[in-house]
Amino acid sequence: GKKNALGNMVLVNDSVAAVGVGADPELKSLLSKTLGVEVYEVNIAGLSLPGVCAVTNNKAMLCHPQTTDEEVKKLEEIFNIPVNISTVNCGYPYLRVGMLANSYGVVVGEATTGPEMAHIEASLGLIG
Repeated sequence: GKKNALGNMVLVNDSVAAVGVGADPELKSLLSKTLGVEVYEVNIAGLSLPGVCAVTNNKAMLCHPQTTDEEVKKLEEIFNIPVNISTVNCGYPYLRVGMLANSYGVVVGEATTGPEMAHIEASLGLIG
């Protein structure tokens, strides 16, 4: 099968993990046992790499701009948090490449614009 970095394949917060549709059952089992969370299969923006297409914390999630309404609804149901759309690094859609976040803060690439930063912070529940 295709090989990819684990971080590209897994989207996780303290409560839930998501892997791409068709992920190796062994990976799902390992994640569930190791992290103590339920593991779901999702695609984001039609891609089976949720870890690179979205960033989440325990408050909210940001996703690739081409994430469908159906995918957003499924993610909101699985993670039980609001899901919003964003870019990073001046329009880049693969969020994890330019962003690391937890429930207390976020670090973004230096090309990230002011409006992107404001949207990211507000959407992830980090201000206000």
